[in-house]
Amino acid sequence: MDTINYYVLPDLNTGNYYFATMGQGTAYFPGDSIFYSMTLYIYEANTSHSINCYDESFFHITIKYELEFPKYFSPNNDGIKDYRTIKHNRLMQDNPVIPVYNKYGALVAKLRANIEAWDGRDFSGRKLPADDYWFKVRLSSGHSIFKGHFSLIR
Repeated sequence: MDTINYYVLPDLNTGNYYFATMGQGTAYFPGDSIFYSMTLYIYEANTSHSINCYDESFFHITIKYELEFPKYFSPNNDGIKDYRTIKHNRLMQDNPVIPVYNKYGALVAKLRANIEAWDGRDFSGRKLPADDYWFKVRLSSGHSIFKGHFSLIR
């Protein structure tokens, strides 16, 4: 399966796109780009009858995020993959603070995309052990969170 970073809404013959059922929520328009997974409703009110009728259908958009980050790093001062960075892209919120957790779920570091290069030390400057670590990035939609992990090799 190909990685899909966004979806462009196609033209409709009838109706309008909405984030919620019954023509509620945020309205979306043909040509709008969708950057996170969601269910969209196509709603059309039919006022030609004396009673209120409507037609509605829905579809789900699944976006597979591709954020650039190394799968491992080795902070041993040999000049090769000594620092851990996460490159900011348009899918992320502006100025994201990225928490890093150990395998027990304890917060061990906070990084800022494209700004800080992490050398594998905790908040007090101690070298963390070789292990797997996890991080979360809030996406620009504000609703979705991308979760990933990497290995610290000593």
